[in-house]
Amino acid sequence: MPAAQPPRPSPGFLAECRHHAHELRRRLRSPDLAVVRAAVQRVLGSPAFAGCSEGELVLRPEQVQLQQALAVVAHEVGFPSWQALRTACEATWLSPNAMYAPAMAQFLNRWFADYDEARAAQLSEGGYLLPYRNYFFLTTGEAIRELGLDPDDPDWAAIGHDWVRPRDERAHRRLVVQRKRALGA
Repeated sequence: MPAAQPPRPSPGFLAECRHHAHELRRRLRSPDLAVVRAAVQRVLGSPAFAGCSEGELVLRPEQVQLQQALAVVAHEVGFPSWQALRTACEATWLSPNAMYAPAMAQFLNRWFADYDEARAAQLSEGGYLLPYRNYFFLTTGEAIRELGLDPDDPDWAAIGHDWVRPRDERAHRRLVVQRKRALGA
């Protein structure tokens, strides 16, 4: 599971990593010795367990607490610590509801359950691709104004008008900051 560089955290990324940490702890307690050894190797690959031996972890898997398992998973995906991973997620993403405002209901938005379908529609029809909870929608520049954002901001072009998987991380971060300001107002 090691990554060359940290992936861009997505809304569900933190929950997914938390799930992997619980799964790692479960595997450490497996009755199957091969499963335990594979989990122990993952743990030993983390700087947090540099001084431990394989035998020690095989015999006492309970010493790997949830916080430590979270640190192992964070290390595997390219972050120095669980806190660094959390900070990256919090800095990059807003709440699942943040890209929708009640006033946007007046606009005809196209809704999708699948990102790839939404992206294909956006590429052929244009518009702004935004997330909302576990869904995706295409909207207009007028709706973007309702979010407190400027639809003509060059950062939209830089991210490909795609908030979910932006092409330019810096441009996306600038837009996130603007949306956070609008939410705070």
